[in-house]
Amino acid sequence: MSAFVVSRPHIAALVEALYRYEVYPDGLDATALGQLLWEENITSVLARYRDCTRDDMPGPCEEDFVFVWVPNPARSAFVRQPWNVLGLVRCYEYQSCEHDGWLASDACQLLDALQERVLRSVQCHTMEEARNRPEWNKAPWDLYEEPA
Repeated sequence: MSAFVVSRPHIAALVEALYRYEVYPDGLDATALGQLLWEENITSVLARYRDCTRDDMPGPCEEDFVFVWVPNPARSAFVRQPWNVLGLVRCYEYQSCEHDGWLASDACQLLDALQERVLRSVQCHTMEEARNRPEWNKAPWDLYEEPA
């Protein structure tokens, strides 16, 4: 498998979706939640590419990887579409599962809960069922820029 660090807009959309679908982590505000997600993703990429550092790993160039929550109405509208959220969750999990601690991580638990709630909202019981819906192929894989 390959892996890359997802973009700041991707992390921000996941944070927005977690709050929209009422998946609240204990004691974390939106900034801390975004940082937690990004660090988990970075841990995965560095585990996959052991010869990389935070300065040269696959993903956004010239990034400081410090997340600060900034509300965005266009992003809020974007995550109101459940298939957009499912696509972003799918990508994030694929990029973040490359290390031994993934399944026990807070990020994995949060994203699993988010995925479950979003699946229910589109009346699917499993990801397999969702993959068979026409909307699945229209869902974004990654979000490189903030929605406009």
